Amino acid sequence: MGRGGERIVRWIGALAAALAAPMALHAQSPERLPPTIFHDPITGEAAYTHDDNANRGRDSETRLGDDVLSLTFSQPREWHLGRHVRLEATGSLAGDKFRRYSGLDRISAGAKAQLQYRASGDFDATTWSLVASAAYDEFDSHLRSGARYFLGVSAQHAFTDRIELFAQAGRAEQAGHSDVFNGRDDRALLTLVYTLGMKDVAYLTGEYRRGDTVSTGGPSLVNADLAEVLVPDDAFGQALISYRFRSRTVLSTIGWNHALGPRDSFDVSWRRIASEPLARPGIDFPGALRYIANQYAIVYLRRF
Repeated sequence: MGRGGERIVRWIGALAAALAAPMALHAQSPERLPPTIFHDPITGEAAYTHDDNANRGRDSETRLGDDVLSLTFSQPREWHLGRHVRLEATGSLAGDKFRRYSGLDRISAGAKAQLQYRASGDFDATTWSLVASAAYDEFDSHLRSGARYFLGVSAQHAFTDRIELFAQAGRAEQAGHSDVFNGRDDRALLTLVYTLGMKDVAYLTGEYRRGDTVSTGGPSLVNADLAEVLVPDDAFGQALISYRFRSRTVLSTIGWNHALGPRDSFDVSWRRIASEPLARPGIDFPGALRYIANQYAIVYLRRF
């Protein structure tokens, strides 16, 4: 493991220690808890994910699966700017550790701001938001390290006490050290949330993206013809190349969340990602051009 990987492991260890300390504090009696501990709550997430196509390869021979351990901490703050308007800002720190391909190990720090408007306090009043976010990702892969940005709008509406709909649209951009990982895309997302009872929530999300995407596979005439730019990859090995191309991508997620207590929950989900080039290669190619990836995740969430 290189120095970058060792640094990321140390960061993740520190994040785990930070998550464990508040959990131990919660085990104390209420009388011993500091009176201000929940004034600015922090959300911690510990996740295990299996990705069956971590390199986003088209062919079954070049699809490389991996297992990922992740830790994320975030803290929101809000300011009321008027009777119907408020500003919410969230800072976050996250770390990913891959079992096989350490070049994908990542430490990320970011911030998200939402300017929200709600016309009234009625149950079915829609919350409209202007959303902006920025983050910096430090990968063990030098080519991938760089900043990410998003600007968009969103709406959240409750139809009943059980059914809620969330919609968001906007543009995302990223800037890596390699031009392959510089790109932008337009996105539209829709999430349906259904409350099953006091402790259980089911959700279904569909997202459409149109713009730049990156795939990693073996050198071939088809890949070279599709690519706007390509480079030997430093995360999966120099025998493979990463190439950027214009595509349409559909992401579908189905999940279930179960509350374990007033401040923690357990979440399981399945996400399917399908991406297809917007243009056909200039050479005759009988095979499939799109890639498909499946991600299976188990997450423990806690607010402290």
